[in-house]
Amino acid sequence: MQIHTNTREMQYLADNFPDGTIVFPHFGSSPEDIFKRIAIVASHKNACIDISGSGIDARGHSGTRVKEIGSDRVLYGSDFTINEPSSVIAPSNQCLSHA
Repeated sequence: MQIHTNTREMQYLADNFPDGTIVFPHFGSSPEDIFKRIAIVASHKNACIDISGSGIDARGHSGTRVKEIGSDRVLYGSDFTINEPSSVIAPSNQCLSHA
């Protein structure tokens, strides 16, 4: 299931549905939100997150995302048609090649 949520809702879903695989889109809009989302996904094996809509605030956090969550649970997402996919592919490849 993929679902848009705030961090409080993410925590609830990850805690209460451990048998379901949940994909949370977006890392958040502020550094604080990004790190909260990373922590939630990293601590719940049933949770994954995609990089869609990561925007400028998430740049530079790529290494942290992959190291804490694991490259198998950080998924590609472009937010196409809002974003040009190539603007997300290059940073994603760079991040994953260093994981």
